[in-house]
Amino acid sequence: MVVLEFKGYHVLKMEYERNLNFDDKKDEAGFNPSINVSFHTNNSKEANVILGFSSKDELPFNVEVQIEGIFKYNAEKDETKLGFETLLKKNATAILFPYFRMILSQLTGMGGEYPPLTLPTMNIGDLIDRQNKE
Repeated sequence: MVVLEFKGYHVLKMEYERNLNFDDKKDEAGFNPSINVSFHTNNSKEANVILGFSSKDELPFNVEVQIEGIFKYNAEKDETKLGFETLLKKNATAILFPYFRMILSQLTGMGGEYPPLTLPTMNIGDLIDRQNKE
């Protein structure tokens, strides 16, 4: 048994809409990705982590994606005593992020007009820390 057990994920929201205001001859497709993260602890041993992303009028398409991962904390295996909250913030988000990236890329690639949006690999824990400070 592991300290933080990943029970799986599911999609909460997937929306794609062509941005009719985007002029690909004039506008440059560039943006600063903002990933929203929220934690919902059901009790001291289980939690849901939600990752979300939305882009409005920055890209050739407007997109919104939210996924939710379910995690279980096994305190007796936490030999380093990091604690549930720290493990959720750092490890759970890192576990969910590849699924999130894949869904976003596949969804935006299905539009057929523009290349898919592929978020870069990143230290999601550091990104959350930076966004929380702003």
